[in-house]
Amino acid sequence: MITKENFYKITTIVTSSIDDALTQLSSKCPEKYMYFLATGEYDKTIAENNIITVNQDRIIHSPYMICSNLQDGYYDYTRQQFLCDFLNAHYLFKDKDVLEDNNYRINIELLIYTHIWEARTFLKRLSRFAHLLCEEEYNWKMDDVLNSHKSKFAFIKNEIIEPFNKSNHQLGKIIENIYNRELRNAIAHSDYRLDDKSIGYGLTNGSKNISLDDWSVHFAFSSCLSYHLFDLTKKRRQCIGESDRILFKQPLLDGTIKEVYIKYDKFLDRFHYENPIYSQFLFPK
Repeated sequence: MITKENFYKITTIVTSSIDDALTQLSSKCPEKYMYFLATGEYDKTIAENNIITVNQDRIIHSPYMICSNLQDGYYDYTRQQFLCDFLNAHYLFKDKDVLEDNNYRINIELLIYTHIWEARTFLKRLSRFAHLLCEEEYNWKMDDVLNSHKSKFAFIKNEIIEPFNKSNHQLGKIIENIYNRELRNAIAHSDYRLDDKSIGYGLTNGSKNISLDDWSVHFAFSSCLSYHLFDLTKKRRQCIGESDRILFKQPLLDGTIKEVYIKYDKFLDRFHYENPIYSQFLFPK
């Protein structure tokens, strides 16, 4: 069970934490802040096939791309859309101040919780956010970092919680309190049960329990964090005028940096290079 008051209190804690962190990042490291808003990614396919022919001239295509990793976005869109639909269906508190426990709804919440803490796009963005708040360099190759860890738990602990805590940002403590590896694993392996007061999990390896009230807090924090991290980042992008020219330092294949201008397209919700040639090719060979 969760009250309307508590749910909106949790929403406020999450949104203010994210918004404060974005403001901190934009003021301390504006260049890295733009990398974060522009979703900079390293594209291995481009790196492995970096020389192509256009108009009989051989030119090199940089694998350091902005707003280009559409596969990540497409894969995560379905999860995010389902989360939004679910929250709108159950957490608007229309004509009521308390959301009573319901086994059918809670089973769906358990699956959503598992998806949230397995979602690569979400975890990569959280990790970049955490490391940037430590004033580290923007990591274009976050896929490699994620793949280098033996488990999502190790990645979440080492690359999200620890850097957030290092920067003394409360998002670290929030995630530390709501991410339960054993519960997540139990849900994934159908190793849990529901009764009218609690969720028992890890039944095949020593049972543990979480009360339904505590579960409601875990789910509320996780779902709000998943939704609002993307939503508030999008709102920050939309504050940029379409006529604004933003100086952007673009890494190139040879290790050098090229200064280019980018602009934001509100209709497509993405950045693009001002000069059309830079939208595809960054320097001739």
